[in-house]
Amino acid sequence: MSTQSASSILFTHSSRQQGFKLLELPAELADLLTSKEAPTLELKSLTPQQTTTTTTDPENREYVNLCTPTKTYLVRQVQSSNSIHIIRPSDSGVQRGDINIVGGDEDDGLNLVETMTAIAKCGSTLELHTPPEGFSAVPVLERILPVYDEVEEAEQQVEVEERGDVIRRVFADVPVSRAQCEAGWVELCAFVLRRGSSGEDVAGWCRRPSARVKLN
Repeated sequence: MSTQSASSILFTHSSRQQGFKLLELPAELADLLTSKEAPTLELKSLTPQQTTTTTTDPENREYVNLCTPTKTYLVRQVQSSNSIHIIRPSDSGVQRGDINIVGGDEDDGLNLVETMTAIAKCGSTLELHTPPEGFSAVPVLERILPVYDEVEEAEQQVEVEERGDVIRRVFADVPVSRAQCEAGWVELCAFVLRRGSSGEDVAGWCRRPSARVKLN
């Protein structure tokens, strides 16, 4: 019989496991989130319409990016060789009659309040990855924005406030950070041509000039 005065910590397993995803953060992002001015993060991916027109490779279509205001990270799932258990202190709902003690006597004087319960088991983790080539909004914007050519009739552009709202809605469907979206928009010399109807694809309200228009 044990002569230790300290109480043992009983480990139990919840029969109804909860769903958890563990996300491993790079040091720079962890520091950013714990700063006094932590930014809002976004999870962004291509829309269903874009995935059918941009690529036929499922591995390239089915992804999600985690975006800060200035950076983009690819979220990828990594299988773990060892399962990770999520535990929490017991809520004192464990009764002595509900427990089979392994390797001990029933009179060991267990303090059932000091009980840890496994509420979930994770066989994989989520990691954030930045490819060497980085991320750019240009490829997506080139596919979703119609080309403006000089043969089109000139239309008066919308007001500044409306233009900003349209651009924000276009950027919401581009799976990179806001800063990278703005850089791609400027690189393509894109602009808002008109205000469309509420049911129309907002990208159709915008244009990117053709090479001929840029030279004129």
